[in-house]
Amino acid sequence: MAILSWKTSDGQTGQWQINQAETRIGRAEGNDFTVPDGSVSSVHAELVLDGGTLIIRDLGSTNGTFIYDQRVQQAIVEPGQSFRLGNVQFSFEQETELIQEALPPPSAPVHMHLAPTAPAAPASSSMDSQNGPGTVAGPICFYHPVSAAAYSCTKCCHDLCAACAKQELIGGKRFPFCRHCGGKCVGVGQSAIPQQKRRAKFGELLPTTFTYPLKGNGLILLITGSFFFGFLDFITSARVPRPLFILVLTLVVKAIMFGYLFAFMQKIVSASADGDDHPPSWPEVTDIGQDVFHPFWLFFATAVACFGPGFFLYAYQPLPGIALMLIGAFYFPMALLAVAMSDSLGGLNPLIVFSAILKVPGPYTVSVIACGFLVLVRTWVPAVIAEMNVPFVSWFAVSGAALFLVMVEMRILGILYYTNKEKFGWY
Repeated sequence: MAILSWKTSDGQTGQWQINQAETRIGRAEGNDFTVPDGSVSSVHAELVLDGGTLIIRDLGSTNGTFIYDQRVQQAIVEPGQSFRLGNVQFSFEQETELIQEALPPPSAPVHMHLAPTAPAAPASSSMDSQNGPGTVAGPICFYHPVSAAAYSCTKCCHDLCAACAKQELIGGKRFPFCRHCGGKCVGVGQSAIPQQKRRAKFGELLPTTFTYPLKGNGLILLITGSFFFGFLDFITSARVPRPLFILVLTLVVKAIMFGYLFAFMQKIVSASADGDDHPPSWPEVTDIGQDVFHPFWLFFATAVACFGPGFFLYAYQPLPGIALMLIGAFYFPMALLAVAMSDSLGGLNPLIVFSAILKVPGPYTVSVIACGFLVLVRTWVPAVIAEMNVPFVSWFAVSGAALFLVMVEMRILGILYYTNKEKFGWY
């Protein structure tokens, strides 16, 4: 029987038995397994049990599915292997051993076996004349001294034969991992010390944000989003008297529109924070409360917390009110980033926001200026397009331009986190 154990970042734990072929995991009620953590999407992933292995599929989650810290859309999880949904760690085990490992026990005699992927040695060097016949030339396996090494583990730094390296299918490709410590493996002779890919700096990525909405499926997102949001904006902005129930319905539609938009903004921030260079797909909606109204509440509460005090004070003291609104405008981008990454209003905590601002004052100031400029452009564009005075077309043009600029703004916040995630220390 398959056993799935999990642990959240705040110490909550649980264990489930997988008794069916297909299982869905998410934060919302109605899933087969529910995880009470804000980093897990309402319907996050699907598990398919196939014999002794588990196939995991990401269902368009906001914070992603990871195996060995590599984000995947679909991958195979074998017994003893771990994976992560958002910030929640999972471990997959079999209650009874279904597959016996093809490795001899420590006390058993070790039989010589040559790694099939090891390069063949010249005939003159196949045996060491000093050590006698039967000695393998070149690097040898740490666990099987008479076997040629084919890989080096980047975690324990041991040389391994082919039998000591397990091939894992991740994202459609196979990668070798150490059977003993689970570390990634490289070809023998390569450096076993993990080589960290140089992460681009914020200033290097910032100019690319204006092309970001056009990468991958970005153009399709812009076209479909222009029609969707443009249509909702058109039907909710008619300047005619309306009965009370129509006004209430209009407010609900507005909430749905902005809630879904912020859910998409969260996905852009999260994907960019993980280093993805292409826009994510539209959010999946399976629970309108969790997937639409929850994001709307996050965005609305963040805006009120940042700008509400300034507007309130402005009614009594204009100059102090304006000063407080400017402070709120400076506070808002980092607060929005923290709320989007945590999927919680806990991100509004001044200790979190001001601490993060002080850790990256230069890049953050640039982000505020860039986002402020884009907000002004978003305010100015509708007036320019309205001058076209083309029925219906103006609505969709305004919507498309606004969506483009919103994607750029969220990309800026995402790369701010991506290039400074160690300094923030949030996750």
